Amino acid sequence: MSKLIQRLFLFSACSLLIAGLASAQDDMYAPNHAWTDQDFAQFAKPATGPPPVGTEITTETWKQYQDYMSLAMRTLFRGDRFFKILPEQKVIVGPTIPIRLPKLFQAATEKYAGTASIVPAPEIAPGAVTIKGYQGGIPFPAPKEPDLGTKIEYNSWFVRAFRCPYKRRCISDGPLS
Repeated sequence: MSKLIQRLFLFSACSLLIAGLASAQDDMYAPNHAWTDQDFAQFAKPATGPPPVGTEITTETWKQYQDYMSLAMRTLFRGDRFFKILPEQKVIVGPTIPIRLPKLFQAATEKYAGTASIVPAPEIAPGAVTIKGYQGGIPFPAPKEPDLGTKIEYNSWFVRAFRCPYKRRCISDGPLS
């Protein structure tokens, strides 16, 4: 009788584990989720248009605005992790404010445009590439094939950064007007 109960318990535990793993695979937020092309396609689909300025996004309304959110922001709004948006919190959509590149960064981008290139780097790993000839500014101001994705990635790595020598005052050229 005891062996029957042990086997029944073991069978039940295995069934629950398998069911849990199967449901976790359906949830892209699960830590062990195996990403598929459909998951990436969901993030790549364009939103219909920006929400109007002043729109309030809450834990009740976030799903209708999720096309505008990163996975991290969606996870915060879902509220099933330690860090989360609380029910009384909200995000208020503000206007888009374009910010100019700092003058020296823009000058370096114009001066050194076309000097950077993507080259093979077999010493790193088979098929690896690296950047060569980068001197300043955005390395690939108008990226084109070949290696378009890699060029876009390097542009994000060599991004400008504000200097903040004082606690509340950053040096930049400010917003466009």
